[in-house]
Amino acid sequence: MELRHMKLAHYQVSLRQADCLRREVSRAAPLVLVYDSEDAEARAMAERVAVNLREVGIAVQISGQAVGDATKSSVAEMRLVRQRGPATSPAATGTTP
Repeated sequence: MELRHMKLAHYQVSLRQADCLRREVSRAAPLVLVYDSEDAEARAMAERVAVNLREVGIAVQISGQAVGDATKSSVAEMRLVRQRGPATSPAATGTTP
């Protein structure tokens, strides 16, 4: 019983710390999330990330930026980047199994 009480007390402390951090972050200036302005899927993803962050109290604004445009890079705390990997399925590579 003592061990169970200790675990609950730890979670209560963690929840209090998390709530305190959330309040600090919500008072801060909005974070800027930059995405490729020519990529409609990237915009949709950036909007979804922004919604999720706002739901937990983190202020965020999204900003479209052309790929290779370094003029706005200094204001972005976050950048959404598309990583393309090699095709792994036979359908994607055009080969048959």
